[in-house]
Amino acid sequence: MKSVLHGVTIRKDLIAYFARRELRNRIAGNIGGLAWTIVQPLMMILIFIFIFSVVLKVKLPGKANTPSFTLFMISGFIPWSQFQEGIFRASASIIENRDAVKKISFPLGTLIVGYVLAVGLIYLVPFILLCLYCIGRAIHLTLIPITKVPITLTLLATIYLLQTTFTVGLGAALASLAVYIRDTLQILPILMQVWFYATPIVYPKEMVPEKFRLILSANPWYAFVECYRSLLFYGKIPSADKVVFITLTSVAVLIIGVRIFKKLRDGFVDVL
Repeated sequence: MKSVLHGVTIRKDLIAYFARRELRNRIAGNIGGLAWTIVQPLMMILIFIFIFSVVLKVKLPGKANTPSFTLFMISGFIPWSQFQEGIFRASASIIENRDAVKKISFPLGTLIVGYVLAVGLIYLVPFILLCLYCIGRAIHLTLIPITKVPITLTLLATIYLLQTTFTVGLGAALASLAVYIRDTLQILPILMQVWFYATPIVYPKEMVPEKFRLILSANPWYAFVECYRSLLFYGKIPSADKVVFITLTSVAVLIIGVRIFKKLRDGFVDVL
């Protein structure tokens, strides 16, 4: 891994600075401050609950009650919201800081990592609340014994770290491409929306036609969602194949993203 990251200097002080600045920019001028970042995904959750639970009346296999579907959906939607927001902010990080990039010499990788970590901090509170509620529910329903709570928390932290790794790698590649192809920032929301609906987040995987199951298995975010749901909704340890898959995919995406970034960064100043 060191050989892959060679030449991409990451300074903790600069990462912290860019993360704090991103958080301040979110708060500046907003009466509601960071609350708005929580309100938006909350409203989307309520909309999806109305559409899929009230209108379409989607039911889970063996789970006929709406509250189960609601928690089922939220356990995948909150991690996805963090991932999507992290990708949006990371992909725009170089362009938004074009003046600093052209005038000051500093490790540009710190911009991407700082932006991703800032988004992670914003979503950390709702994610922790979701984890506490789901673990409490699992204990109450005897899905997991109290003795297995530390293992559950460790696995959740591991998957969360892998998600962050995946986001940084993909964000680095997209941020580099966005400098040269500005349409990237306009196309990205469309692609993310397609990716969202192609992942069983607001519907059970059983609703996917059999002929598309193979494509679904190649979707890394399907594996992420399944791991989160195994721990948060079903109270079970994720299958080893999915954990291995997201681990290898996250590392591979980070390696590829860093290499793309290193290859293209020398021309940033000329293009910006």
